[in-house]
Amino acid sequence: MKPVFRIVKLQDKDRNFYPYLVRDGVPLVLPSLWAAEICAPLNTMEAYLRDVQIVYEWSVSKNFILENSISNLAGFSQKKLESLAKALCSSRTGDPARQATCIRRKQSISLYLTFALNFFIGNRRLSLTEQAQAQKNATAIVSRLKKHMNKASNDSAAFRPSTDLTDSEIGVIEMIFDPASLHNPFEEISIRWRNYCMFKIFLATLARRSEIVLLEIDDIDCGPTPTIKIKLPSNANKGKRKDGASLKTRTREVPITHELAKQIHTYITTYRSKFLPAKLASTSLFLSHKDGRRLFSNSLNSIMKKVEIKAQSLGFNNRLHPHGLRTTAANQLRTKLLKDANVSKIEAEEIISYMGGWAEGSEQVRKYTRRTMSEILGKLLRAERN
Repeated sequence: MKPVFRIVKLQDKDRNFYPYLVRDGVPLVLPSLWAAEICAPLNTMEAYLRDVQIVYEWSVSKNFILENSISNLAGFSQKKLESLAKALCSSRTGDPARQATCIRRKQSISLYLTFALNFFIGNRRLSLTEQAQAQKNATAIVSRLKKHMNKASNDSAAFRPSTDLTDSEIGVIEMIFDPASLHNPFEEISIRWRNYCMFKIFLATLARRSEIVLLEIDDIDCGPTPTIKIKLPSNANKGKRKDGASLKTRTREVPITHELAKQIHTYITTYRSKFLPAKLASTSLFLSHKDGRRLFSNSLNSIMKKVEIKAQSLGFNNRLHPHGLRTTAANQLRTKLLKDANVSKIEAEEIISYMGGWAEGSEQVRKYTRRTMSEILGKLLRAERN
């Protein structure tokens, strides 16, 4: 019977969840040691372990034990490296994976194989000459795999980046998200209101996808000076889903308009309860219609994709993605601050840093607002010519 590999999340003594690659329910030692050493964010760690899972599943399909080939420092034949590269550059359906996925897998598997080979080199009683040769062989194995992956990724779909949207494009998307819209692809009115409020909060707060799904009811203040608080969630709330949702940067309290506060209040008081099964309580703001627990972070991508498909039938030619909405919101805010609020560029960057949850002086502010800066430069150049 073939072994079953999967990613599970286990709690440590501090009740924090960490991903592990398990075989028939037992965590694999080498991937666990490697994951602990790379010290990556949890979502990155999980993605890397899923890449390693592909390698283990591939070795089973080829009827050999991966750890034996690594521990013997024998490496892989040319034929096996070609086969592995093809597996890593393919999706679960067998279609070519996206180039961005191939690039990440090339990085993660190179790191893992380097770690694993060096682990066994360090634990073998080798002379200095043997050790030097083993290191040379390890480097060659990783290098050859990279070359095969570069070749295999040529058939992959080119990366389609998440770009910010124009005002007219935002208008189309908001029209589709509107709960009363005839173009809204979702049937249930409660789901329409939930999705509409998420979309509006994206644009109002510069929130990340994970920050949206981790919002709780108490984070919303619909009073005279309405705000949304983006804060570190409780371990209980994070643990409601094993999707790695977490906050990357600092917490903040973001002011919102009275109109948005009213819309969120309508969702909470009228529609949110429809997601909750009997006897199930939840503090999460946005709930799944399937089980009443907090929404998966990946569910936001699925929601955006449905709206994007509908928008394309109306002439929309861009990509709709949570990251693109964050970029759009950053550009809109910068334009308002420099044009309407008449604040200085330094003050604008400080405000955007706070709103986006970036550290003070972060380069991310300029990265996310390149379109606005380009427009300002264009106006200056055209003014000089006139």
